[in-house]
Amino acid sequence: MKSLVYSVMCTYKMWNFKSCMLLPLGFLVLTVCGLLSCYGIASLEKNFLRRQNETPAYVSHFGMYLPESSLFVFVFNWSAACLFVMCLSFYKFVCAQLGNSLLNVAAFVFGCITSSGITVVACFPWRDHLVGIHITGAAMAFCGGTLQCWLICLITWKLCRKRSGFPYLFLIRITIASIHTVCIILLGSFLGLIFLSNWEKREPAVISEWIMLFAQLLFYTSMSHEFSNIKFIQLELKYFKKSSRTLHGVCNEVVEMEIFESPKVEQVIESENTVKVTSSSNGV
Repeated sequence: MKSLVYSVMCTYKMWNFKSCMLLPLGFLVLTVCGLLSCYGIASLEKNFLRRQNETPAYVSHFGMYLPESSLFVFVFNWSAACLFVMCLSFYKFVCAQLGNSLLNVAAFVFGCITSSGITVVACFPWRDHLVGIHITGAAMAFCGGTLQCWLICLITWKLCRKRSGFPYLFLIRITIASIHTVCIILLGSFLGLIFLSNWEKREPAVISEWIMLFAQLLFYTSMSHEFSNIKFIQLELKYFKKSSRTLHGVCNEVVEMEIFESPKVEQVIESENTVKVTSSSNGV
């Protein structure tokens, strides 16, 4: 019987034993250089101080005005794509080391939420009619990143126990996650005072946001330790082509054959019974 489904597979492999660890480092360099470039372009604008009222700028302010907003969207969308690939690769690495676990799945889900939030922040700038969407994306990026950091800390502890080595990586990550958590709590508190109580000082909120951002970037960069143990990253794209006889038609034929063959089977059984009865009557 001929096969009904034909498979064509395209495979891409990143060979080189240490090349995979460059992905987190590239993510860090891309994001930091992009932010510094946005700041440099914004500083060259003559009306930059008038825009910010001579106060420190939040990260989101670089996506509000041209021309730096174009670079801001470009850099953050690529950073979100790199982060998704990193989270997927880390998920597969942990599956190979510890097997399937709910903790690993939850870390991957929060990583996807974080990367999606980064894209929302980049594509919907801080403006009057987009403030709600922008705040939602920022909450996805920062809150999802915080939860993912703590989940990865727990996974790191399990990996350290399995290898029976000194958990220096666990200590580094839990320190960064603690700084990140403290900063996000301070940022929420300061923003609440600014928007609800008309607090005039923005410097504490701005400083908390920038420290939290770089803490999150450093945490993701620490994934290069696991990525250095990945031999290659394989991407498989499968294309399935059905034959002229569709699967639906074959199923219908099978059902019809069963329906039409069942009376024949009954006739054979009846004929055998008739032969047995005839032979028994002849014996009598």
